[in-house]
Amino acid sequence: MVNMDVERIKMAARGREAELLEYVAHLPRGILDGKHHPCPKCGGKDRFRYDRAKGFVICNQCFASKNGDVLAAIQHFRGIDFPTTLAETTNRLGVEPMNGKHNGKHSPGKTARKESPTPPLPVSTSSNLAFEQLDLTDNPAVREKFVKNWAAAKAGLTAEQVSRANPQAGYWHRQGVLVFSGYRPSDWKTPTAVLLYRPDGTSFPAFQHLSARKTHLLRGSADSLLLVGTPDELRQSKAVWLCAGLPDAIAISPFLPPGHIAVTSACGEGSFAPELVDAFRDRIVYIVMDADSAGDDGARIRARALFGVASAVFVVKLPVPEWCNPEDIGKAPKDIRDFIAAGRWQDVIAAADEAERITEAPGDEQAVDNDHEGDAENKCGGFELKIHTSAELDEGDFAIKWFLENFFAVGQDGILAGGIKVLKTTIAVALAISIATGIPFLGIIRVLTTAPVLVLSGESGLSVLQETARRICLALGISLRGIGNLYWSDCLPRFDNPEHIAKLAESLEIIRGGLLIVDPAYLALPGDDAGNVFAQGEMLREISVLCRRADVTLLLLHHFSKTRTSCEIPELQDIAWSGFGEFARQWLLIGRREKYVPGTGEHKLWLSVGGSAGHNQMLAVDVNEGLRTDPGGRRWEVVASSADDARQDAKRQRELERAEKLARQDAEDCRRVLEAVRQFQDGETKSKIRDLASIEGKRVGKALMTLLKEMRIEQCEITKNGRRETGYRATGK
Repeated sequence: MVNMDVERIKMAARGREAELLEYVAHLPRGILDGKHHPCPKCGGKDRFRYDRAKGFVICNQCFASKNGDVLAAIQHFRGIDFPTTLAETTNRLGVEPMNGKHNGKHSPGKTARKESPTPPLPVSTSSNLAFEQLDLTDNPAVREKFVKNWAAAKAGLTAEQVSRANPQAGYWHRQGVLVFSGYRPSDWKTPTAVLLYRPDGTSFPAFQHLSARKTHLLRGSADSLLLVGTPDELRQSKAVWLCAGLPDAIAISPFLPPGHIAVTSACGEGSFAPELVDAFRDRIVYIVMDADSAGDDGARIRARALFGVASAVFVVKLPVPEWCNPEDIGKAPKDIRDFIAAGRWQDVIAAADEAERITEAPGDEQAVDNDHEGDAENKCGGFELKIHTSAELDEGDFAIKWFLENFFAVGQDGILAGGIKVLKTTIAVALAISIATGIPFLGIIRVLTTAPVLVLSGESGLSVLQETARRICLALGISLRGIGNLYWSDCLPRFDNPEHIAKLAESLEIIRGGLLIVDPAYLALPGDDAGNVFAQGEMLREISVLCRRADVTLLLLHHFSKTRTSCEIPELQDIAWSGFGEFARQWLLIGRREKYVPGTGEHKLWLSVGGSAGHNQMLAVDVNEGLRTDPGGRRWEVVASSADDARQDAKRQRELERAEKLARQDAEDCRRVLEAVRQFQDGETKSKIRDLASIEGKRVGKALMTLLKEMRIEQCEITKNGRRETGYRATGK
């Protein structure tokens, strides 16, 4: 059992109950829709229901006396004890024990601290790294075992070579891991990245919202350098081999000439942070990426960053070895370790000797290529036309990747638009927090890809951003200061200012693979050509290309036309200015379902979501922010449901209101009719009573019938113009 406070687990589970019920309690997703279903435990027809707003499971038999919270439900439906329930729940949530310890039954055995051959990772309260997820051990035997196992699983490596990279051993969510620290040149003592490998060389399985992967970067890691050696060796080196990955750097290290050192960067070939450049100043740099298109892109990125800083830059092209059979070209070695494993380290050194020095910084679209005879691709100046055969298109992996499941896609330019004061910025902040942390958006939309997020808000100011983010985090049970991959600025660049765009490009390096939110778009764009779809489209395209080069998804916040005042479902054509509807590959449109009542803090909204990836949803979102004068100030209470549920609720509400209105009318009719009857002691006809009460005939008849049933009046015979007629008189009751 995890030694931690149960209330802390419950707090962390808020908003993720459906996820826990599906993946820990093993309940089918289809019965978690808020509707009545047979209970998966005790059967029946409709006794089971999941309350999405409260996160409770309701079963008239299993939980007859009270609702089942998520922990009780997991324990009941799985048939497991409470300690196991806590352990599996915390594992799914990614929540660590408060003291970082486990008991003897479930924990990998920890030993007393001994002096380690490598310095321990410092835990700094100012660091963005999620050290609380990592349980390090200084046990030399454990470290030696992990190193040997990993070296044996990686062809071309030995345990002695691996030790040169200063690994440590530890446990990450109860998995044994080999731990490598990354640093930035400004500080070689405090790690800014922690890279984890499984000791058996296998991939990390899918975990929380992470897919299966070969390596895992500890949450909060920034692009950093990992050395096969020490910082002193780097400082004293004359040449640096910048490799695609850590195994490659380890593999080539023993074969390098004196004064050479192998390094790699933490965030992969597609990223190289400007903060790393200073480590290569006045040194010869050999860039050796993998022999594929991703490696070519990575080499170009690094060559562009290091040109003019290093004394010389060479891009090493790994050859197709002559010892590789022609029929096996598709299986030819692609990285350094393949050559080392084949005993052909000389080929790598020879390729470096033959590499041509880079004489000018590669442009964004300019490939670094030592083959002066050109290639088979079609090129026109700086524009590269990439052509794929039908077979390549059919066989390629072009699957859509999602930040939010079937709700918000990765790599698709987006627009979040809405009318005046419909919580556009607040919902964007909630979206940013969800993508940065993995906590479901609005409590129901699963996060499939966690990523860094940069929020640029030029309208709200840091005080409003702070207050908004704090109360959303409070509602989610997390700390704002603990979100290490979420960044903020109250400065907006102008998209028509080259200097601003250059600064933005530098800033995007910190959120590679992540999301950029620009709020609002109109402050970043000139208003002169707001109605010119071509001018607007060209400027939006340029910022889109900038983000695409940095592997960043763009989301612009924009407003609706002022002519829209209805509470109908919002549509793309409601967006103001030209070009935005055409530009958006996905959109989140916010409109009011009901007119806002000042002084309530309650908002009833439509959230219409769609995009070219085929996703299409309509949600009803109820937000209660409260008021600043409330005890504790404003808050964040949000309930999202399907549009159909909202329509049915609205219909029931209208019917209820009509029934209440009719009841009030009937009561008033009875009062007026009784008042009229009492004026005639001997009784009066229906028509005379109707005229006196000023009520139309059908309503008078209904009121008379009600009063007769209540015995407040009675029928009688009266004489009118010599004729006997039916009349009504009061009974005195």
